[in-house]
Amino acid sequence: MFNGKGRRRLHALKISSVNSYLNMYESTLEEIKNLESELKKEGRQYEETRLLTTIPGIGVYSALIILSEIGDITRFPCEEKLYAYAGVIPSVHQTGEHTYHGHITKQGSKHLRWILIEAVRMHLIWTNKHMIETNISRFYHRLCKKKPRNVAAIAASRKLLQIIYHMLKNEDEFRG
Repeated sequence: MFNGKGRRRLHALKISSVNSYLNMYESTLEEIKNLESELKKEGRQYEETRLLTTIPGIGVYSALIILSEIGDITRFPCEEKLYAYAGVIPSVHQTGEHTYHGHITKQGSKHLRWILIEAVRMHLIWTNKHMIETNISRFYHRLCKKKPRNVAAIAASRKLLQIIYHMLKNEDEFRG
């Protein structure tokens, strides 16, 4: 309804209140486009953003969210601390000699977890479209054979976070 053709139909009705709302809607869309282009321009100034955008599925906006949530990568002495911060590690229950691993802890940054999972999904779409396999897509497809797709996506997001950690630590681009 709100694509170009639908908006033209609504304008053709010549209802003043509908036209008023459509004008507001179109000006909001224009403002969003301007803000997105400004955000891309500003985001490309950072070397870390440029590095992260070399990963298929991560754009400037996603890279900026990831960087804003992680902050300075040197504050994490090892990658496991970053996984714990993102809440993508399994919970552990121990009783005596038995150890049980459960669902991810979900402690930490929910925004980082969300954007990582979305980036994995976009990465998988990109690899399927270009018929390319990466470490992340291979890992995901291997897990999908024995786990539900959502569980595999979460595990692949941890793998993506591992790659991001090493890219930022070593200031190196994505190699697949």
